[in-house]
Amino acid sequence: MSIDWKSWPVHFDVPANSQVFAKMIVDAGFEAILYRSVKGSGKCLAVFTRQMVNSDSRIALDEGYPPHVRFVEINAANCLEI
Repeated sequence: MSIDWKSWPVHFDVPANSQVFAKMIVDAGFEAILYRSVKGSGKCLAVFTRQMVNSDSRIALDEGYPPHVRFVEINAANCLEI
């Protein structure tokens, strides 16, 4: 019998591996995690914005971002709006 483990999160409300890992990262108090992309040679940044509420951390874009960008910086003052 072959177990289709990939369909479990969808059909049985079981958290996916990435969701379990993210919960461990958040529970440990991290605000973000940088990881290697599976789609290319670059890196990805996952930001857990609700962790930034009582933090001095901030993430800001450099110049050259599109004019329609609403948040140029994420910090404790606006992290829950994102």
